[in-house]
Order: sequence, then C-alpha cells, then structure tokens
Amino acid sequence: MRKILTREQASCELSSSVNPRDLPNGDFEGLGLVLIECMDGKLRSQDNTVARAKRLRSANKVYGLNTAEKWSEHKQLIDLLDDMFSTARQPLTKIQKPVRAVVKDV
Repeated sequence: MRKILTREQASCELSSSVNPRDLPNGDFEGLGLVLIECMDGKLRSQDNTVARAKRLRSANKVYGLNTAEKWSEHKQLIDLLDDMFSTARQPLTKIQKPVRAVVKDV
C-alpha cells in the first residue's frame, strides 16, 4: 500500500533520504521533450530524444520545431528548455532556484 504524503512531508523525506547530487536530470529532460512536442503540436515518437534535442539546439535551431519562427520570440520558454536539458546545474537547484525571468528593454 502506497503512503500518501503532504508536500511538506515529501520535501522533508526527500531532503533527509536523498543526496541532492544523486537526483537524476532525466525528469527535467523528459519534461523538456514533452514541452517540445506540445510546442510543435505533434508527437515525435521515436526520434524525440534528448541527444537529438541537444544536437538541434547546438546547431542554433529552436529544437527543430516546424514553427520555429513562432517560438523564437519566447526567450523565457527557450531558456527554460535550455535549463532542463543542461547538466551544468544540479536538478535540486533547478527546483529551488528556477530560471529567472528575462525582461526585454522596450
């Protein structure tokens, strides 16, 4: 039988039982892939991999989206995706200190 925890209990249990350096980045990468599919408006099935997303991004493309011009103006969302696929920050840090909003000068 599964035990249902409140947010506070889960946070306390997580912080006491898991070393923050051991948290996987896979959940963030998976969420990033789902966001890309939602942005594109279609399922990519087997070709939707983290390696492909990183390769397309390093080629200075907006993750290979069919409607890249539509999304290129949404810098905050692209920054969020970059952070999800990045291994430079620890996963726990991504939760505690999310990407800061970028303010455009008008």
